[in-house]
Amino acid sequence: MERIGQDRDGVAWLALTNLDPDRPLKVEISVPGLTVKSVRGEVLTAERVDAVNTFSLPRTVEPRPITGQARDGRARLELPAKSVTVVSLR
Repeated sequence: MERIGQDRDGVAWLALTNLDPDRPLKVEISVPGLTVKSVRGEVLTAERVDAVNTFSLPRTVEPRPITGQARDGRARLELPAKSVTVVSLR
């Protein structure tokens, strides 16, 4: 699943979900009217799909940086299994 929004500076924001609990997913993204030069954002995932934060383990699920590649004006990114990712395409 994907969703694109663009801010007033022309940066495209993309939210992606990999529902597969076992396998990463490689994606290639092209946005009409945008030549992608950088791909950066944050990903949310954990070892188990039902993982939660607790008082004793408060950092089980937390956003982590993720970067992709910009090639030929497109973004390339590998989404971890069972993850939600938000990236900026500049």
